Amino acid sequence: DGKRQAQEPKQETPRLHGITEPNSPTKANTEYPNTPEKQDLDLKSHLMDFKKDVKNSLRETQENINKQVEAYREESQKSLKQFQENTNNQLKELKMEIENIYSQRTWKKTKQNKTKK
Repeated sequence: DGKRQAQEPKQETPRLHGITEPNSPTKANTEYPNTPEKQDLDLKSHLMDFKKDVKNSLRETQENINKQVEAYREESQKSLKQFQENTNNQLKELKMEIENIYSQRTWKKTKQNKTKK
């Protein structure tokens, strides 16, 4: 594009903790000069985009967490139901066993009483 000027060479700009990052100035455009106001608008635009990206990322993370929680809830409900069914079956078996023992004792007592007479 004939209206755009050549990009300036990248320079290393020192950052916090000794980290360096290339300085990449925006390309100058004769229609839209690179003024402090334009830079402020660009920064605000980038900040808004970043804010939107973070918000979307947080929403996706929350949706994933909700799906995982629901899956764990369903799994735990299923496990609880199976545990309750197993417990109920064991109780039924124990009741039957107790009734059998009681019936046998009653039958033996009845038989003993008949033999004593």
